Amino acid sequence: MEAAYRAVENLFLWLGGLIYRHPVPALILVLAVTAALGSQLPGLRMDTSNEGFFHQNSLELSNYFAFKEEFGREDLIVIGVESDRLFDDAFLHRLKSLHEALEEQVPYLDEVTSLLNARNTRGEGDELIVEDLFEDWPTSDAAMAQLERRAGNNPIYRDLLLSADGRVTALVVRPSAYAIEDDGSDVLSGFDEAPQSTPSQPVFLDDKQAAEFVTATLAVVEQFSSADFELQVSGMPAMTETVKQLMRRDVARFLLIAVAAIAVLLYLMFRRLSGVLIPLLAVILTLVCTLGLMAMTGTAFKVPTQILPSFLIAVGVGSSVHILSQFYWRFDACGDRGEALTGALGHSGAPVLGAAVTTAGGLMSFSNATLAPLAEMGIFAGAGVLISLLYTIILIPALLALVPIKRKETASDSGSAMNRVLGHIAEFAIHYRRVNLLVLTLMALLALAGLSKLTFEHNPLEWFPRDHPLRVDTESLNESLNGVVSLELVIDSGEENGFYQPSRLQALEELGSRVADIEHRGLSSEKTLSLVDVIKEINQALNAGQPEYYRIPEDRALVAQELFLFENTGTDDLEDFVDSQFRKARYTVKIPWAGATVIDGYSEALLATAQKTLADDMSVSVTGVTSLFTAIVVQSLHSMQESYILAGLFISILMVLFVGDMKIGLIAMIPNLLPILIALGALGWSGVPMNVFTMFVGSIALGLAVDDTLHFLHGFKRYHLQCGDTEEAIRKTFVSTGRALLVTTVALSLGFFLFAFASLQSVVLFGLLTGASIVMAVVADFIVMPALLIWLFPNTEANLDTLEEADP
Repeated sequence: MEAAYRAVENLFLWLGGLIYRHPVPALILVLAVTAALGSQLPGLRMDTSNEGFFHQNSLELSNYFAFKEEFGREDLIVIGVESDRLFDDAFLHRLKSLHEALEEQVPYLDEVTSLLNARNTRGEGDELIVEDLFEDWPTSDAAMAQLERRAGNNPIYRDLLLSADGRVTALVVRPSAYAIEDDGSDVLSGFDEAPQSTPSQPVFLDDKQAAEFVTATLAVVEQFSSADFELQVSGMPAMTETVKQLMRRDVARFLLIAVAAIAVLLYLMFRRLSGVLIPLLAVILTLVCTLGLMAMTGTAFKVPTQILPSFLIAVGVGSSVHILSQFYWRFDACGDRGEALTGALGHSGAPVLGAAVTTAGGLMSFSNATLAPLAEMGIFAGAGVLISLLYTIILIPALLALVPIKRKETASDSGSAMNRVLGHIAEFAIHYRRVNLLVLTLMALLALAGLSKLTFEHNPLEWFPRDHPLRVDTESLNESLNGVVSLELVIDSGEENGFYQPSRLQALEELGSRVADIEHRGLSSEKTLSLVDVIKEINQALNAGQPEYYRIPEDRALVAQELFLFENTGTDDLEDFVDSQFRKARYTVKIPWAGATVIDGYSEALLATAQKTLADDMSVSVTGVTSLFTAIVVQSLHSMQESYILAGLFISILMVLFVGDMKIGLIAMIPNLLPILIALGALGWSGVPMNVFTMFVGSIALGLAVDDTLHFLHGFKRYHLQCGDTEEAIRKTFVSTGRALLVTTVALSLGFFLFAFASLQSVVLFGLLTGASIVMAVVADFIVMPALLIWLFPNTEANLDTLEEADP
């Protein structure tokens, strides 16, 4: 073990000397790599869609793309407005102006549906007429009253365009499935013909275009909303875009504040401008290269990966501080820049290398995760850590060899306020080690109990303050319209024209009644839409509007004839419910907004009910953006559990290898795992569920805790080889390595604690948990590690010729 230790140290001593003699070539090499990767940055894409959470070859995504290609997008923006007199002429003219403004001003729009253009199916003799409800604007109170009765009696309108109490009406704004704007031609003409193969896959609306759609819609809403015409907005696209904008704003703002806070603390520690600018430059270039690498590989920057910059800043600044603190101390002591540089790398190079490789290896164990952002976070965070390592051991030494640095008078160790504080902590850790271990053991047991209470839920609506307009509007529309999102069933009859068969249509009708009985954790549905609703509407219209004819015809030929008449009216509404071959049918179940795990349980019950209700020759699957949303959460939970286990095993193996002793390496994992256990245990006791974003806290905490432990162990081994006295080696480690650990902990935890002032609860929780984990990591190393080392290393005679010099 000692020989390996000496070999690694000699390697870094050689590297330090090489860079000192040739700083310019080293700098040119680093800047060339930076320029190559940085030039890729303009190609970096943002993707905040639900689809972006999945790998491109995933089954869920394939099913959803097939659904979008066949039936269009079903993630809608719902705009609600309440009035005591919805069918007042003045109110309807304002509604018409809003409707027309949306059609004129919103890009990538498929259609806007409201009372004004709602389908009104009626019969005149043998002729079927399908027109807008307000095809002819009523010119009298009696005509308006007739339209109001017709709308109120239409079951399709209820909970879709009209609330059950008749006080709220909605406009449903549907984005286009494709990125190409409508040129006026009917891209789905020839609905009754067999689909023809196309030479290329359709280009779906991308994240930027979807954002333009949402932004323009919200702008129109703001334009028309007033005290006497108050508009409410909800729907998955609005929620996704609002979360993205708030997170982007918060992360960017607090990241800048964190960098400023870190800069102040670096200056207070080193009292040199170079001690601030050099590590920040290394961190910035690390971010540039990492993001450039993402762009070069075509990997989009997604909402969960927005924590990547914070993490890389934490790792990069921590590594830089260890090199710089050793360099400045040595330079101030001897005045020889070359000796100070080689000594700093010789002292801190090995633990910096070990920490980087261990952290990167742990992160890259996430690369096989089923959730795409989790896998990408593991790959590129790990790559970023290794890039940061290169900047730490090449760029920083090269700059230290070139930039002007003034030698300062060194204060005596006994006179340093920080050294006195660290000395007191060391004495406390040594003399009260049994009590400290007992207290931390009790805390660990308490955390384990809290861990058993930990729940998981991903509900972006609850991230907003209670008075946020989007949350208020969504909760209101959830109640008045019985839901603002939907689950989509795709039912395959197994044969062409299969849904001309009355028995299959009756099975769909029966499914509607059974869906009404499904309830999962308070979630239920009172609204379904399917081909059955259209057929019953047609049948009633062709029979003089008599209520008893609102049913499915019993004759297959009659079903086919009625659908043929419906198509010949010029409407394309059938495209929303059945494919061109009448083989596959879409079945929409409208539900209130809820947490992802709640919707997932309901979705499973819905699928089971559909499979029991439908004939054996009919297959059914659940899809739609809401289904994707719930799959994200379920897969992320499973992925994170597996990845954490792999990361823990991988880091444990690397810890053993770097420490050079299996027993010490495994025991050293205790203070690494303790911060994660306590943070998650506290979360369990608080009753606040974890979500997709806060699950990343564990990986960040583990990476930073491993860094602290390796630096502490490396310092201890060095001093223990020198003096043979365990307690004395611990004291020396505290006033040398401990100084850097304390400063980096304060700086990095402060950077994350600032997120407590963010707009979204998920960001607040992420910041608090990460900051607390960073603090717990250094507490574990300062309190737990000394007790473990005293137990593992009995005092031996000093071996004074092992090292040639004493460190601070």
